[in-house]
Amino acid sequence: MTDPHFSIITVVLNDLAGLARTRDSIVRQRYCSFEWIVIDGASSDGTAAALEKWAPEQWLSEADSGIYDAMNKGLDRARGRWLVFLNARDELVDDDVLSRVARCVEQSGGEALTAVFGGANFRFRNGTVWLRRPRDMAKTIWHGLPANHQATYINRAVFAEFRYPDSYEICGDYCLAAEISARGGTVGYIEDPLVVFDAGGLSFSHPVKLVTEAYRIQRDILKVPLLVRCLSALRRIFATSIYACLYLVRR
Repeated sequence: MTDPHFSIITVVLNDLAGLARTRDSIVRQRYCSFEWIVIDGASSDGTAAALEKWAPEQWLSEADSGIYDAMNKGLDRARGRWLVFLNARDELVDDDVLSRVARCVEQSGGEALTAVFGGANFRFRNGTVWLRRPRDMAKTIWHGLPANHQATYINRAVFAEFRYPDSYEICGDYCLAAEISARGGTVGYIEDPLVVFDAGGLSFSHPVKLVTEAYRIQRDILKVPLLVRCLSALRRIFATSIYACLYLVRR
C-alpha cells in the first residue's frame, strides 16, 4: 500500500467527547489520502474501547511522560508525507481542509517545501470565534509562532532529525518552528482558517513557563540577541495578559 499524503496525529487523555469531535471533522474530509494516528495516554473514560470501534489506521493506549512524549510516539508511527497534530477537541474547520493544503503544497514548491502555515479559529465558551491568520515566518519567529501548531503542516523529512525535546512542557511547537527557521526551511501560507479549537490550553495556564521556555529557544536555537529576547519576554507577558482578559470576558 502506498503511503498516505497526510498523517493526522491526535494525542488524547480522558477526553472521549473531545476526541469524537476531532474524529468527526477528520472522517468527513473529501481528500482521502490520509491516515489518522491516535496516541492515548491510558485514559480511564472508555477511550480505548471507542478506538477499537472506530479503528483508526493506527492507535496506541499506554501511559506516557507528557504531551510531547505522546506526540513523538505519533511521529514514530507516521507514514504520511505531510504531518499535522490535531489533538482531542481540535477540529478541521470544514471538509476541504486537506484539499486546500495539498493545493498549497503543489503550488508552493511541492516536496521541496518544509511547512505550510494556515489560519486558525479560536473558539471561546460564549461562541465567539477569533481568527488568527498566519504570519510571515522571517518577521515573526524571533518572538513566536508564525501559526498555531494545529494549523501547521510539516514535511515528514523534518522529523528525520527532529523530535520534540522533553526539556519543554509548553513550547515544543515553538521549538519545532525555530528549528525550521534556523535550517532555512521554505514555507507556504494559507490565509483562511484550517482548524478551530477551544481558547485556553496549556500555555494559558502556565504563563511563566511560556515565557522562560521561549526565552531558551530564542537563545539556544535562534541565537537572538539578549535585548531582543528581553523585549520578546515583555511582549509575551503583555499578549498573554490581553488573551487572558479576552478569555475571561468571553466565557
